[in-house]
Amino acid sequence: MPPTDMLLRNKLSGSEPMIDILADFAFDLSLDAVPQTVAHQAPLSILDTVGCIVSGSRNEDAARLADVEIRSGRAGAARVVGRRERLTAEAACRINAFSGDIFELNDLTGGHSGIAVVPAALALAQEEEVSGRILLEAVISGVECIARLSKAIEGRTDAFRSGTVGLGVMYTLGAAAASAKILGLDREETRQALRIGAAMGPWCPTEIHFREGGTVKPLFFGSMPGSTGITAARYAQAGMTGPAGILDSDMGFLTTIAPSWDPTAVRGDLGWFLANPRRKLHACCGRIHSAIDIAIEMRFAGAPFHQARRVQVSVGPQSFPLISKGGRLPSSPNEARFNLEYCVALAMLGADLITPEDSEKVAAHLTRKTLRELIAKIEVVSDPDRAGFYDARIAMMDHDGREYVVEASAARGSCENPLSDDDVIAKFRHLTVPLLSAEVIDRYIQRMGRLSDAEEVSWVIEEVAEV
Repeated sequence: MPPTDMLLRNKLSGSEPMIDILADFAFDLSLDAVPQTVAHQAPLSILDTVGCIVSGSRNEDAARLADVEIRSGRAGAARVVGRRERLTAEAACRINAFSGDIFELNDLTGGHSGIAVVPAALALAQEEEVSGRILLEAVISGVECIARLSKAIEGRTDAFRSGTVGLGVMYTLGAAAASAKILGLDREETRQALRIGAAMGPWCPTEIHFREGGTVKPLFFGSMPGSTGITAARYAQAGMTGPAGILDSDMGFLTTIAPSWDPTAVRGDLGWFLANPRRKLHACCGRIHSAIDIAIEMRFAGAPFHQARRVQVSVGPQSFPLISKGGRLPSSPNEARFNLEYCVALAMLGADLITPEDSEKVAAHLTRKTLRELIAKIEVVSDPDRAGFYDARIAMMDHDGREYVVEASAARGSCENPLSDDDVIAKFRHLTVPLLSAEVIDRYIQRMGRLSDAEEVSWVIEEVAEV
C-alpha cells in the first residue's frame, strides 16, 4: 500500500494534527486545574534543575561556552549562573542549560525534559517579569509535552540506524510551549510556536551522546533546544507560521523516527508524567543507574569484588550499545559518564554515589590499578529479557567458584523507586554547598516551597547566580 498522508486523513476525519493537540493542551493548562501531585512536583523539578546548573557552572567547558556567548551576544535582562553579565534570554538559556546538563544529573522525566524547559522558562521569565504561577504553568506544559512525545516513541526507535536519538525536536517543542506560556501567546500563536519549534529543533546525533562526542554534547539536550524554543515562540508572536504536519504526516518526525508511534501518549490518555517524575542520584547516564545500585547493594552484602574472577552485567538490547564499552577505558569526562564498566567498577570498589568529580577526575581515577583490573573483568551482555530502561543484572564469580547474583528493574529515582522530597532537597544541598553559603541555600529552598505565591521570579536565578 502506498504511503498515506496522515495529516490529510486527520483533516478528513475531523481530527487535529498531533502538534495542535499538544499546543492546545499547553495553552489551556492552568495551575488550578492540574492534579495536586503535579503542582507539588513542578517546583521540585525546578529546584533539581537549578542545582545541576549551579554545580556545572564552574566546569571548564561551561566557562568556555559562556565566554563565547558573552563576547558575541547582546546585553539583556537574563542572568547567567556564575557570571555578572546580563544577556538575552536565548543566550542565558544556552549557557545555563549547558551547565545543568554537563554532569548528567538532570532529571529523566520524559527523557531529560527539564534541562530544556527550565532554563528557557527561567531566562524568558526574567525578561517578561512573570509570576510564580505563570512560571510553574510554563514548566508543567513544556515538560508534559516532551514527556508525551517521548512516551509515544519509547522503545520504538533505532538510534543507531537513524543516527539520532530524536530528542532535539521534542525538547525544542517543549521549550516553545513553555515560552509561549510566558509570552502570553494566544491559542493560534501557541500552535504556531510549537510547529516552528519542532521544525527548527536541532539534530541530536547518536555519535555525540554515546561514542566520542567531544565536549559539545550538553548543547544538544538543553542549550540549543531551549534557546531555539524561545526563538520559535518569538517568531510565532510576530506572526510567522510553521508546518501543521511536522509530527504526524507521512514525512513527519514521529512517522520517520518511529513508524509505529503511539498516539494515545500524545493525546494525554496515559496521564500526567510529572505525577511520577524520574530523577537522578548518580552523575552518569540513567541507563547505568540500576547496575550501580546493584553493585552497591552487593558490596554492602559482602560480595568480595576484590576477589572477583569475572563479573557479568546484563542490560537490555536498547541500552547495551549505548553504555557498554567493551572494557575500553574512558579517555574524557563525557566518555566516563556513559561508560558502564567504569561507573559500576567505582561502585564495586567503594563509591556509594557516582559524583561529578568521578567523571571530571577520570584520569586520576584510572591511575588506580585495582580499578583498571576490575574494569577488565567486567563483561557487559545484551539480554533480550531485560527490555526496560533500568533493567540490569550482575553475576559475579570469585576465585573460589562462589557466585553472587542480584538483579533490578527500578533504580533509585525511577517512577517505581522515586526520590522523596527530602532526597531532592538533599541532592540540591550536595550540589550547591561547595559554591553557596548555607544561609543562601536554606532561604532558597524555603522560597521555592512558596513559588506559586511569588509575584515575580527573577530571584530564582538571581539568588544562586553569584557562585
